[in-house]
Amino acid sequence: MDSTLRDFCGRCIEEFVKWSIKQTTPKQQEKSPTNMKSLFKRIYSLALHPNGYKRLGSALAFNSIYRHFREENSLVEQFVFEVLVIFVESLALAHSDERSMGTLQQCKTAIDHLKRIIKHKAPSLNQRNAKRRIP
Repeated sequence: MDSTLRDFCGRCIEEFVKWSIKQTTPKQQEKSPTNMKSLFKRIYSLALHPNGYKRLGSALAFNSIYRHFREENSLVEQFVFEVLVIFVESLALAHSDERSMGTLQQCKTAIDHLKRIIKHKAPSLNQRNAKRRIP
């Protein structure tokens, strides 16, 4: 419920993603993105949680890392559609939250980020990829 702590956690997650990307080669990232897979699993869990503050936290976490996510083609190829489905479901859950919480706005922002990524990477996303996670 502490907004300052949520913002700080978002910056910490962003730093973790930067470090994870820096410490792995593109080949390793494509073959087995363990850190990112674990992070997304946690974000998904929070995005679909009944508690509105946890859904807000997951949207804030994704919105803080999306710039780094969009630059890694292997991550986009694997996770973009799965993340989109999760945040659309989270948006549906957020309609019952208080407007003042900001969950709706943050979920919409996450979906807008994903929409821009998909539009920009459409040619590569139209190709078949065995590594792509099917939602």
